[in-house]
Amino acid sequence: MKIYKTISLILLIFIQFFTISCDESSNSSRIASKKIQKTVEADIETQNMGNRSHFDDSAHDIAVWINKAKPEMSRIIGTDKMGGLAVYSLRGNELDYHLHGNINAVDIRQDIKLANESIDILGVSNITTNTIDIYQISQSGHLIRYPQNINVKMNEEICGFCMGYYNGKLYAFASSKYGTVEQWQLRPGFETLNYHFVKSFSFSSKAEGMVYDDITGNLYVAEEKKAIWKLSLNDNGSRQAVLLKESEIESNSNIYSDIEGLSIFYSKKGLSYLVASIQGNYSYAIFDTSDDFRYKGSFRISSGKFDSVERSKGIEICSKYLGENFPNGIFIAQDGENFQADKPAAQNFKIVSMDKIIDIFDFL
Repeated sequence: MKIYKTISLILLIFIQFFTISCDESSNSSRIASKKIQKTVEADIETQNMGNRSHFDDSAHDIAVWINKAKPEMSRIIGTDKMGGLAVYSLRGNELDYHLHGNINAVDIRQDIKLANESIDILGVSNITTNTIDIYQISQSGHLIRYPQNINVKMNEEICGFCMGYYNGKLYAFASSKYGTVEQWQLRPGFETLNYHFVKSFSFSSKAEGMVYDDITGNLYVAEEKKAIWKLSLNDNGSRQAVLLKESEIESNSNIYSDIEGLSIFYSKKGLSYLVASIQGNYSYAIFDTSDDFRYKGSFRISSGKFDSVERSKGIEICSKYLGENFPNGIFIAQDGENFQADKPAAQNFKIVSMDKIIDIFDFL
């Protein structure tokens, strides 16, 4: 009996300590967020991650599949770390759910050339099986999973994932909680998937957020507690990791640990901007890829029709026309602290018209 009482007391002390630590962390993040003056409001929110409570860390990453015949019928695919993949309309309605394991990160590449035709490909990092899983996307947006899973070589749990399509080659990148990043080349067919390991990279700590620039052949990796790194993986690249100085937590007061999801905005002016989710102050930082990755500013998603967004992990930018409501595309962010009717709710994703962000940054 004494042993049980002792264990109960230890658990109670741990829970109280953990709660106090989380509250202190949230308070410091809220204070830091007030320094970010530029804000936008969400236009739409997706349905909450189904069968989840506000305690669950479930919604995580997102990608956009563009329906070229009917852009307004494009799809948003969101990962559920506690069960699979949710498919949403641009209005935020859940259309489908795939129970395929605890899925952490997702990415999409369209128009992958196969002989005289092309296909659209979606890839994910699957925590349950510690694999990269690949899907073909039908013309109607339906997901068809290839039977072949890619067993990563790393001995650590898989987390981050992105894809790249450069010089006719399709690549998948997967990262671990301990800083390992693997590169794989994919050769998808209509029914089968072939692949081979290319190489791996190592960072000193967790590096989850990644994005690949199909135009330049650069891979960007967010080392959460440090900075963003650039690796030139094009045919002429050095393949050495270069630290983006103005993204460094120690040197930029608006970069507040952790650095999470990454995405790229391609402007109509022919320029591109790297955008990072800064979880520690609920903001999104913008870096100019054409000006030595100079930091250009940050913004937050504030409350309006929907609640504000806090503690974002995954983000996604689609710079393409998605119908009359979104002529310049959309910005999507995972909401780590979702509220509805002033009550905590299960996590979801917030959608912002890119027009709103363009309006507050004249350089875009």
